[in-house]
Amino acid sequence: MAAYEDRLCRPGEAERIGSDTAAYIFRKVKSLYPYLTFAVVVNFLGWQLFKDGMFFASLSSGGLKYFVSGLLNFIFPYSLGFQDYYYLGYSWYLSAMIWGMIILFPLLRHKRNLFYCVIAPLLVGLGLGYYSWHYGMLGYITLDEYLFSAGLIRGIAELSMGCLCYKFSQKLQGLLTGTGKALLTMLEILCLAVVAYRVIFYQPNGVLDYIIFFLIAVIVAVAFSEQSLLTFRISSKWSSFLGKFTLAVYLNSNAWSYMTARAWPEMSYWKATAIYVCLTLVTALLCMAVCGGLQRLWRTGWKEKICGVLLITED
Repeated sequence: MAAYEDRLCRPGEAERIGSDTAAYIFRKVKSLYPYLTFAVVVNFLGWQLFKDGMFFASLSSGGLKYFVSGLLNFIFPYSLGFQDYYYLGYSWYLSAMIWGMIILFPLLRHKRNLFYCVIAPLLVGLGLGYYSWHYGMLGYITLDEYLFSAGLIRGIAELSMGCLCYKFSQKLQGLLTGTGKALLTMLEILCLAVVAYRVIFYQPNGVLDYIIFFLIAVIVAVAFSEQSLLTFRISSKWSSFLGKFTLAVYLNSNAWSYMTARAWPEMSYWKATAIYVCLTLVTALLCMAVCGGLQRLWRTGWKEKICGVLLITED
């Protein structure tokens, strides 16, 4: 989203901000929804096949309710206060991201200097402060006492921080010498080490969440500035592939975690982990293949081809 800041809002373009926002959000949803749908199907099948540790458990009305709820997550999102059965619970952030962009994108397009200097820092501070005051950690996303999910507040705060990281990375480009780059690299390694330690060895939520949040922001800004000695460039094709692959892994990993734990409850931890990782990677690649094929069909005008076949059949 922040990359759009380079586009000037020239006279005559202000009235198009609404339509530009709608078009931008539509492209985002169109790219995400096939992956979300695939993951919902995988989770639904896994729930039905391995429910209570039994294969091919009987289909229940509750299972169908969860399935439909997962598919409608973007349209009637939990982050805006609609009732959700959390069938694909970790997709809450995608929903919060989409609806957060609807709020932030017009501000960025119309008043980008004001957004970077005032609005974004304010939203980061207010969002994190809200979480700190009410929950004391960032891992809380359920519906609070107000009109919408607390996850939407977190999503807007994190999107705003992402925009600030992008702006800061641009400011860093071309400023540092060899010594400066070496010091920046040491800072990046230190931040990575602290974050890795937190993820692997220290799981409880609390005030440390906020420290890790800002350390990750530093890592992101340094990485995209290309001023670190750890920086390496990859082609846009590989970058696109890795982005889609990580999205597929993110959405499908929980399904296999659930299924392996119930299909092989007596298996050792390391064997179960190996099976879980392999199945997750294979499912992610299959997800990419299926979604990529559907998107290619869409781009080649499959609707017109189907309509043509139906007309020929009727004649």
